Amino acid sequence: MPEHRDNRSEAPQRSGRGLSLLGVVAGVTGAAAAVMAAGAAASAHVAREVVMPPRRRTEDVSVQAVWSDADGLLITLKSTRDSRLAGVPGEYSFWFDEGRGHAVIGEIVDQTWDSITRRVLRVDFGVLDGRVRRGRVNGWVWLTPESAGFDAQNVLIDGPLGPNPAWLVSHEPSGRPVYAVDRPDDVDEAASAHPAEASEPPTETAESGADRSQTWVIHVHGRASARPEVVRGLGAVQQLGLTSLVVSYRNDGEATPSADNRYALGETEWEDVEAAIDYALSHGAKKVFLFGWSMGGAIVLQTLARTRHARRIGGVLLDSPVVDWGDALAYQADASSVPAPVREFALTLLGRRWATPATGLQSPIDLDALNWVARAGELRKPVLLMHSDDDGFVPSGPSRELAAARPDLVTFVPFKTARHCKLWNHDRELWETSVTDWLTERLAPTAAGTPRARRR
Repeated sequence: MPEHRDNRSEAPQRSGRGLSLLGVVAGVTGAAAAVMAAGAAASAHVAREVVMPPRRRTEDVSVQAVWSDADGLLITLKSTRDSRLAGVPGEYSFWFDEGRGHAVIGEIVDQTWDSITRRVLRVDFGVLDGRVRRGRVNGWVWLTPESAGFDAQNVLIDGPLGPNPAWLVSHEPSGRPVYAVDRPDDVDEAASAHPAEASEPPTETAESGADRSQTWVIHVHGRASARPEVVRGLGAVQQLGLTSLVVSYRNDGEATPSADNRYALGETEWEDVEAAIDYALSHGAKKVFLFGWSMGGAIVLQTLARTRHARRIGGVLLDSPVVDWGDALAYQADASSVPAPVREFALTLLGRRWATPATGLQSPIDLDALNWVARAGELRKPVLLMHSDDDGFVPSGPSRELAAARPDLVTFVPFKTARHCKLWNHDRELWETSVTDWLTERLAPTAAGTPRARRR
């Protein structure tokens, strides 16, 4: 920011010309101050937007038509990067009526240059008809473990701020179809079943049965999201006989909030994951893996660096993670046409104690501590990292840089056109095979000092 020098020791000239010049200088100075004040206010607004949990989600996809044919309900959406995502299974959540309605959309049956028509596979709640004009697409598909075919218990984790709800998902199959989605009758139901039902069971190792159930995977959702985001990931874990704990954390709308009701981008949320590790270990877990999605990735990386239980951590799995918040926030600011000086000052405000009245944070955020490209040398545990190059929200560049910096620990699985946190939806086979292969390697007994094979 340019320095404004106020030289009070020099008295102004008393001539008319001097007064005129003084007026010009005062006007210019006042204009500059106004511009600087406006820029500072804009930066404060940007900084607050980063750390404030959203009150509502923007419905950014327009609905052009909803109708039925002989096979069921269809919806035509304006073509956007998210609404035209295909893939296998190619199923996505569609939210409408300001979050009061939820459906699952699947197969693309028609498309033009500006529209996409998809089959509606299921309406969970709300009325999806021609009166619906807007909605939004995300990757959840299921809203609870039970709805996806898993046995789960509602539990409370004693977090540092208070109780945090969680789902404890059994390592044993429920006996119900897993990941079943209502489909037209002419679709082969066997093809939509979970891969474990249609393929050979995983090869058993010395660590199986009861021993496997003592390995827990703690799943951590992302920013502006909630526990249902990770339900898609439960099947690959259960297929290996592992127990899952799906957690909430401060300021996500479910867990006990912090006093400032602000995200700390992982710098404080990790304490709630640490409490989840405490819960797992006190309920029979011997080994724990951490699985983070988006900002959940930043949270579990902080947990990995700060936990008291490092020897119990088997490794970390990451889906579309924030590896470097500075890079992610710069990308989002550029995408929103935020001027570079406003963006840079906003990042400065997040890290300064004197700026906490402007940001609303109780404590400043150390963005350097959240940069795992710079901290790559500190990694001590294996990492599975999956990211799409067209993410659109959290760029994949830092993930690739981290993988390149630590090829001894990081297994990187690239996706090309899956967008943010929709990797499972776009290519479920690649996603689940990557997870099960990587976990199986971590679980298998190996000779001391023998490196495990890595799939790049």
